[in-house]
Amino acid sequence: MHEFQGETHRLDDLFDEERRRIIKIILQDRFEEYRRTFERMAGLDEAILSALGRLSYPIPQTLKVAAATTLDHRLSQALDDLKGEGNVKRIAELLESGKAWGYQPGDRAALRKKLTEELESLLNSIHAANDLPKVTAYADKLLDAAKLLEIPLDLWQTQNHLLSIYAKMGADKLNEPLKQAFVHLAERLNISPNVLGWRP
Repeated sequence: MHEFQGETHRLDDLFDEERRRIIKIILQDRFEEYRRTFERMAGLDEAILSALGRLSYPIPQTLKVAAATTLDHRLSQALDDLKGEGNVKRIAELLESGKAWGYQPGDRAALRKKLTEELESLLNSIHAANDLPKVTAYADKLLDAAKLLEIPLDLWQTQNHLLSIYAKMGADKLNEPLKQAFVHLAERLNISPNVLGWRP
């Protein structure tokens, strides 16, 4: 409920779009509150969970839900951090910390979508040959993360885009280090370097 110039308006009085916007804000705040609570609980119970897991003792579902929710959030943050100074080692550490009690990332379909879209967006960002070293380094991180998470990526569009970029730039205009960067990207994307230069 909200008051405007002496009048009281209920959520039902608002237009659908405004009502959805307000509900989304309320839910986001609520979910963030739950997340912080789970984070606090998981921090307190991390050692207990690991000990129970090593002893093969049945772990209460409540403990597992709190810990898994927290690890899912940390994992999502670690993936976002790959774009900057973050590294794949952090993802390996998170997976290892939950290994004793059987942690598995919650929504693999969402992670697969996130990694695939980020890889496609990355390749789309190549506008000149001097973009390649940075692109190659980030692509390596994304592909290494997918391998660690055991998530197969849909690489078809990304593969075609790489071939298209290489054809447009022209091999004769690239120096040897840049050619090798293309070869490295091709191999990481399961493309035979022999087909570089072919237009999809």
